[in-house]
Amino acid sequence: MPWADALDSARYEGLKQCVDHALKQEHHSLVIEQRQTNMWQLAMWGCGYEQYFIYMVTELAIFHAIMSKELKTTRIC
Repeated sequence: MPWADALDSARYEGLKQCVDHALKQEHHSLVIEQRQTNMWQLAMWGCGYEQYFIYMVTELAIFHAIMSKELKTTRIC
């Protein structure tokens, strides 16, 4: 898979409109950041590494609920 071109202005098209919508229409606060973690790490930190893997193997319903919540809280415009 090729790396994204960080200087390609197309990567930022629509960003201002997305921010304006979140702030003005949805009345949300907004944090723009470079995320240093991934969905797996945040979920593991939330319930502990060992318990996370136990859920993954023995409690799929709980595992799916955790990951569903994690993916819903990650918002990309």
